[in-house]
Amino acid sequence: MIDDDAYDVEDPSSFPMVLVQIPMCNEREDFTFFFLWLPWQRGSGNLEFDLDRVVYSQSIGAACQLDWPKDRILVQVLDDSDDANLQMLIKDEVSSWKEKGVNIVYRHRLIRTGYKAGNLKSAMSCDYVKDYEFVAIFDADFQPNPDYLKLTIPHFK
Repeated sequence: MIDDDAYDVEDPSSFPMVLVQIPMCNEREDFTFFFLWLPWQRGSGNLEFDLDRVVYSQSIGAACQLDWPKDRILVQVLDDSDDANLQMLIKDEVSSWKEKGVNIVYRHRLIRTGYKAGNLKSAMSCDYVKDYEFVAIFDADFQPNPDYLKLTIPHFK
């Protein structure tokens, strides 16, 4: 946890600049839920649905809610998907957070070489990356707790 000597909570400029990257590539989680029917009910059934939206929206939402000064953090959503509908949904999610004042950008590669590592390497070539002292990379299905940066960054001071 950030102690009194680490960063001045009254002065956000004392916090280091942090780049948060979320690499994504056709993030899909298909779940099938089976209902156990009571003995007096006939038959069985299942309900299937796709949780694409849940995966990326929860990940982006968690990154955007990290407890860190908003002018000292940038969230990069690195979309390598080849599904135009999914790209549109992710762009809309990014736009929604941007409208709420979050410093967030959407990047999509047309030439997708190198898998996830290639996606991250490509994102690190952006001119603005040099302004950031730390990079936190969260997998697309990971949701960090809001205090994640405050618990980890001080160990690198």
